[in-house]
Amino acid sequence: MTDERHEATDDVQQVVDAVKSTVDEQVAPLMERQSALDEKLDELAQPSSNASQLFGGGSAAGHVGPQTGSQGYSFLRALGVRQGFLKPEQAKYELDVNDRLRKHYVEQGGMTLAGANSMLVPLGSSHIENLDSNLGGELRQAMSASVSGADLAEGNAIAQRFPGTISQISWSSDPAGALVANAPLGELIELIRAKSVLDQAGATEISLPPNGKIDFPRHTSGLTAYWVGENVAITSSDMGTDTLSLTAKKLGGLVKLPNELIRYATPSIEAFVRNDLATTLSLRADLDMLQNAGSSTVPTGIIETSGINSVAASTTGTNGDTFEPADPGRMAAAVLDDNFDTSSAAFLMRPELFTGLYNKRAAAVSSGDGEGPFLFATNRGQIENGLPPRLFGHPVYVSTQIAADRDKGSATDLTYVLFGVFSEWLIARAGVLEFATSTQGDTPFANDQTWVRAIMSLDAGARHAKAFAFTDDVVNS
Repeated sequence: MTDERHEATDDVQQVVDAVKSTVDEQVAPLMERQSALDEKLDELAQPSSNASQLFGGGSAAGHVGPQTGSQGYSFLRALGVRQGFLKPEQAKYELDVNDRLRKHYVEQGGMTLAGANSMLVPLGSSHIENLDSNLGGELRQAMSASVSGADLAEGNAIAQRFPGTISQISWSSDPAGALVANAPLGELIELIRAKSVLDQAGATEISLPPNGKIDFPRHTSGLTAYWVGENVAITSSDMGTDTLSLTAKKLGGLVKLPNELIRYATPSIEAFVRNDLATTLSLRADLDMLQNAGSSTVPTGIIETSGINSVAASTTGTNGDTFEPADPGRMAAAVLDDNFDTSSAAFLMRPELFTGLYNKRAAAVSSGDGEGPFLFATNRGQIENGLPPRLFGHPVYVSTQIAADRDKGSATDLTYVLFGVFSEWLIARAGVLEFATSTQGDTPFANDQTWVRAIMSLDAGARHAKAFAFTDDVVNS
């Protein structure tokens, strides 16, 4: 009987042990999670600043050498390590890219930097020549990875929260924003092209060498042929040539970032900063390449280029001329007359002027009554269905970059129309931005801001001036 009691007790103990073991197996993961949660709560309770999360740090602390990692190349990490917010090991990829670019552009290419402590950051991989056969693709992937998942609407909301602290021209508020679609996120050079009206019209992009100078020999006139008789000397003639010299000119932009903004450290902030830099630089370069008189520090604009075709509007006036429906064809004829293929040509004008042409109507009963059929009825439906506007068979790019302050007589609000084969306009850009930061000075220190200065090197010029036609002093309506 005693043996039977011992056996029963053993059976009960085995059951208890089995149940306890099962419970322990089920509870152990919960205990581990609770322990980790307690540790996390203790960590968050400490008054510390996690520098690895500032400026998009995150897992980038694990980067070693030239690899893009999951977060890619970040302007904000480059900014953070330059300002000392991040340790060098937390932005290894950005520093490695800076070292490779400095070696190519400064040590080997002879580029002179504006600041001794500045960093070189990628502007466009397609313009980084003879550096590394794999670097272009690597940088394209890295630049895209850092803004993967960015929300432009979030960036727009951030801009509204911090008015006046971003650069003077902002992608979220500039009038040109209403004329171009939101740019795809990626390299800065792609953002610049999406915002520049000249790039939209087909201007030719070339790479500016590290030494900042490139020359293009031009054939300006040909030989002359003569019919000659027997024993008569052939008249000699000379071939005309000259050189288009493009020399690096410095275009700078200053972005003032509140440090609260930077500490969000999301892809949207990275995209926001890059958009702001790209727009600030591209719109100013675009404006000057259209109409600046030019100097040793600024490119000469198309309409100020010597030798461009000048076509007066059909209807002239004391205080401004009227651009008539016949004038687009007259401008195209001026370029065709110089033997250029205009199949890829385009018009540039202000939105108000194009709208006036688009709605212009012929006379119905009396001269000038404007009650007849629309003069552009053949393509009105296409335009209203979202297709690009066209005049005389050529696309029209409308932009407020085209001036509305030309003067004639007493008028000071006139504009101009530009027609051309824009592939004949060469834009030479360096493939890098010179990037410097500062929190020093009364204003940035007191306002807890980081000021970011970006310098782009570029120049531009016409391969052949006669590829363009220009109608000035036009009434903007």
